[in-house]
Amino acid sequence: MHSLRPVFFILYSRREVIVLNIRQLSNDVQYVSDRCREFRKRAGKSQYDLSELTGMSYNTISRIETEQRIPDIEQIFRYCYALNIPVTEFLPPDIQSLGLPEQAQSLHIKFSQLNETNKQLVLSTLTVLLDGLLAQQEVKN
Repeated sequence: MHSLRPVFFILYSRREVIVLNIRQLSNDVQYVSDRCREFRKRAGKSQYDLSELTGMSYNTISRIETEQRIPDIEQIFRYCYALNIPVTEFLPPDIQSLGLPEQAQSLHIKFSQLNETNKQLVLSTLTVLLDGLLAQQEVKN
C-alpha cells in the first residue's frame, strides 16, 4: 500500500493565510536551512536548547540546519513555536499568501488559548485530517 504525502498545506497566522506547496519548499533547501539557523541564533539558543524546546533530536536539528534534511510541516511549526516566530517569517518569500478570513482569525485566537499539550493534539489532528482529505481528492482526480 502506498502512503500518499500531501502536496499542499494551508497555514494561517494573525495576518495571512499561507498556501504551502511542500514540493516548492523542497526546492528551497538552502533558504529553509538558513532561516532555521538564523532564527535559532537570533534567539540565543544552541541546537541542544532547541532540541529540548521542540522535542526534536539534536541530530534532526543539525541535519535541517546543514541542508541534509527538509523539515516537515510539524517540524516547521515546532521551530516557529519554540522560537516564538510567525510561520510567515520562516517561509520563502515566493510562497503564495492570501488575505486572512475572519474564520481563520477566530481559530487563531482559540488556538492561542490552548495549553501546549492541546496545541500539539490540534496540530497532529489537522495533519491527519489534511492528509486524508488530500488523498481522497487525489483519488477523485
